[in-house]
Amino acid sequence: MHSIPMPPDKKEPARPSVERAALPLIVKIRQCIDQYGMLSNGDRVLAGVSGGPDSVALIHVLCELDKPLGIELGIAHFDHGLRPESAAREAEWVKQLAVSLGVAFYPGRLSKACNRGSLEAWLRQQRYGFLERTAKREGFSKIAVGHQANDNAEAVLMHLLRGSGIRGISGIPPVRGNRIVRPLIRVYRSEIIDYLKGLGIAWLNDPSNENVKFERNRIRHRLIPMLERDYKANLVQILNRTASLCFEEDRWIDKQLSPTLNAAILSIDAERMELATELLAKMERPVQRRILRSALKKWQGHLQRLTAAHIEQIIALLTMGNVARECHMPGRIRVERTTNSLIFSRRMGKAHGRVPMVPSPGESDYCYILKTAKDLPKRLSIREAGLRLTFTAVSDGTAEKVRSDNRNQAYFDLARLEFPLVVRNPEPGDRIAPFGMQGTQKLKKLYIDRKIPKAVRWQTPVLASGETILWAVGVRRGRQAAIGGRTEQMIHIVAEPLRRLNESMS
Repeated sequence: MHSIPMPPDKKEPARPSVERAALPLIVKIRQCIDQYGMLSNGDRVLAGVSGGPDSVALIHVLCELDKPLGIELGIAHFDHGLRPESAAREAEWVKQLAVSLGVAFYPGRLSKACNRGSLEAWLRQQRYGFLERTAKREGFSKIAVGHQANDNAEAVLMHLLRGSGIRGISGIPPVRGNRIVRPLIRVYRSEIIDYLKGLGIAWLNDPSNENVKFERNRIRHRLIPMLERDYKANLVQILNRTASLCFEEDRWIDKQLSPTLNAAILSIDAERMELATELLAKMERPVQRRILRSALKKWQGHLQRLTAAHIEQIIALLTMGNVARECHMPGRIRVERTTNSLIFSRRMGKAHGRVPMVPSPGESDYCYILKTAKDLPKRLSIREAGLRLTFTAVSDGTAEKVRSDNRNQAYFDLARLEFPLVVRNPEPGDRIAPFGMQGTQKLKKLYIDRKIPKAVRWQTPVLASGETILWAVGVRRGRQAAIGGRTEQMIHIVAEPLRRLNESMS
């Protein structure tokens, strides 16, 4: 990936002109930048620009403020690989925006087809990874992204619905790691649109933002409008005020507990962390939770996929006297209770000479992305689950075949499948709408009803579209994309153990 040089005859970039109607927005953003110390004189700032209204407003405002703030700008654009039919046009559009503003342009695109976690989490990880790599390679000291106040309100509700504590309700932090900054975090979506329209600035629309299969979009398009209509018209402002208060209190609590955190950590390196059992055991439960979360974040650099239930599981080890016990966490983390300490380590596979005692959720995570119908492979080997899926296009299948009781195969109406599809391991909270039944059912309950051993449930793949489970492979299919009288083309998927395949070939 290389920057796109400016045309040699372009001496003065066509920066957005400052108009009176736009000044209040720019002043508000400048105040936010100053309040949180986001940018300093001499910073080189890489702005993530998708082409949507938020990121377009972000780069235009930063161009207005670059001289007053003494900063240098660059634009990074990441192709997530989900819309191949429009991705090239979008990248070219953002490139031309960069050229018009006299800003260096750094394109990037998704290069891998699978990784750990859900599709949304995987894509977010890849996007931020691209931004971090580009910033490091090109010498940028800060990364600016376009989250705004409506995004913050949606995040607060999302975390609240998941049962998060004060840290989750704090919403999206204005600054993360003193590197990622969000100058628009106190600006509302309506203000951004008015700003762009007032200056005649164009932007791109992302159709995936309208897809209510995704939780955030359902909150944006269904839950918030309902709450605004029936309860509080200024709901977004209220949620942002709540987030701001929680954010300040959360930072204050962290500051007060910093000496306690340092005392609790006996040793820490890339592969191992040791915490003082005696000190932790004397703490009140709320302090234990916060110290454990803070220590894990310090060790890993993140808290992804660690839920409140996982923290409580670790705390339970503290009440077991001097008995040596252990538990397993997502990310191949092993937690061992000894007489004097809690030891966190990364479990190794056979190649490293150690084998996990019992597989647990989070062990050998995988997520294979099938972007379009054309990307459907003939065969997909999922070695993490010991299975191979075979995909066959069928146009003359009979009703008897389609309704077969064989749980290791499933038929889907190709025209009714919504791409991208993912094949991944189950996640906490997954639900399925079983074919032939009303309503939905927790995947966990389905596995229990089918007497699938707990130790191997994590292996069982699911085929999903967004948050919709199409098929719990080898267990039960969902009712989405079912074959009907108007079906013209089907996809027939068969699951077969890799072990059996290997034995037949030997």
